[in-house]
Amino acid sequence: MKKIGFISTLILISFCQSSALAALDRFNDFALLDASGQFHQLSRYQHRKALVLMAYSADCPAMAEQLESYQQAQAKYSGQGIEFLLIDSADLGRSTLASYGLHLPLLEDDGQLVSESFEIRETGEVLVLNPLRSTLYYRGTASEALDSALAEVLAGGLNDTLNTPNTGCPIDYAAAERHRISPPDYATEVAPIIQKNCVGCHRQGGVGPFAMDSHIMIMGWSPMVREVLLNKRMPPTQVDPYVGHSEDARYLSKQELQTLIHWIDAGAPRGEFTADPLETVPEQNSGWVLGEPDFIATAPEQEVPSTGVLDYRYAYIDLSFTEDKWISAVQY
Repeated sequence: MKKIGFISTLILISFCQSSALAALDRFNDFALLDASGQFHQLSRYQHRKALVLMAYSADCPAMAEQLESYQQAQAKYSGQGIEFLLIDSADLGRSTLASYGLHLPLLEDDGQLVSESFEIRETGEVLVLNPLRSTLYYRGTASEALDSALAEVLAGGLNDTLNTPNTGCPIDYAAAERHRISPPDYATEVAPIIQKNCVGCHRQGGVGPFAMDSHIMIMGWSPMVREVLLNKRMPPTQVDPYVGHSEDARYLSKQELQTLIHWIDAGAPRGEFTADPLETVPEQNSGWVLGEPDFIATAPEQEVPSTGVLDYRYAYIDLSFTEDKWISAVQY
């Protein structure tokens, strides 16, 4: 009996090890604007069999040859449910990117945060992503290996991430390296960004789902904060900062994004302070921010179960108007 038990244990260990080896690397959702201002979010490509990204920089001597190989793969596979994009991992800026005249969407990686999260190290590096399952099929160069990987994706045969060497130019993540050595300070760098852009809604009685009123609250919600910054759910206005200027749009500069993300990645350290800046923010008037409204519409009360998934609900409201009205402002 002891021998049988020992053999069973060996079989179980061997099976677990094999399962661990045959696994696809996972990643998180992200969203970026391209050089023409179009919005791209990874999860919105779930209807595609794969999304292919290549780190682009015209300053790298090897880029022309790599781009040619990449475009050959696009010509072969784009009609088979595979989407091809470029990503500005070098953070060159929209005006520079627009001058290249490329025939592929070129994503602006403001602050290099998406490239950092994918650990892209060189220009020309190619990633083949599964948008539906948030997994990585392939990491490497635009070569025959990429062609083989895409063929396997279409055949449904890739069970673990394929890695091939790439020969591009190194990408400099200066801000990430600086913050790795000295993480952003909560009291003097992080809290002012949150106070300026977030606490207007994220306060007691505000429309935000939680109050950003202390370090402990920010630290507790930091994984969610990181997620919504990278997929651009926050700030909520979703306006293009390169087109005009919208008042109260809560734009976050790339430096502010780097500060927040790198602080969270460092473990959201408390740092040294005598008084938490967010705890000293004065309470805002909980009344009507825009003044007394001309009309109040009350939605019917909803019953929501504690567990499960609900279909999207439309709440219909009767309006007592007898003529057309112009809506100049709305407050929830």
